[in-house]
Amino acid sequence: MRFAYTEELRRYMQETGRRTIVVEVAKSDGDFEIVELHVHFTSDKQAELFKARRNFHAFSTELGEVLLPNYRLRYEDTVTFGLKKVLFWRRVTQTGIFL
Repeated sequence: MRFAYTEELRRYMQETGRRTIVVEVAKSDGDFEIVELHVHFTSDKQAELFKARRNFHAFSTELGEVLLPNYRLRYEDTVTFGLKKVLFWRRVTQTGIFL
């Protein structure tokens, strides 16, 4: 599996010093069960907790690290991370990972 970054995300990571992207499986416990992927940045300290306590798998990339959950997901050969701006917030996006 190969990880790629859009140019916008590359610039953002270099400007902010963020290096670790986490892909989490988020579940809701309501009347309807909703399962979706939540992709976000994390600190180095939090990254260590994800790996030690939650058994996330770490992959080194050219810009840092990607943490993937110990969960049955489907992956394309290339997973691409991007950045989407919504009003004043920025959100990490991904293509190539499926539930």
